[in-house]
Amino acid sequence: MPINATYDLKSVLEFIKDQDTTGREKSGRDKITLEYVVLAGLNDTQDQIKRLSELLRPFARNVKLNLIPYNRVEGLDYKSPKIQGVFEIQEYLVGCGISTFIRKNRGREASAACGQLSGR
Repeated sequence: MPINATYDLKSVLEFIKDQDTTGREKSGRDKITLEYVVLAGLNDTQDQIKRLSELLRPFARNVKLNLIPYNRVEGLDYKSPKIQGVFEIQEYLVGCGISTFIRKNRGREASAACGQLSGR
């Protein structure tokens, strides 16, 4: 995503860490929403999800994670995950104390990768 050129992962994690020290209320409405596009065979493996949980666990009180199953787009090599696998990822992350939700699948008809138009 283009915004990653401005805000890399390290910057985002520093922001979340800073939010933890400002004394903000920790209700669900004050959590920072993170989005994770699930790509079959790329970032949905047990190792990748374990690493994701280790990355987010220190911030679990401050974040909620939306899992977005990738929609297959013609011309791109990425694959859609099986929905059962996405549920298993959610179950694992919730077990690690990370508020995790699965986003509704949108954009499939418009060849949108994760609910956003792909420029067609």
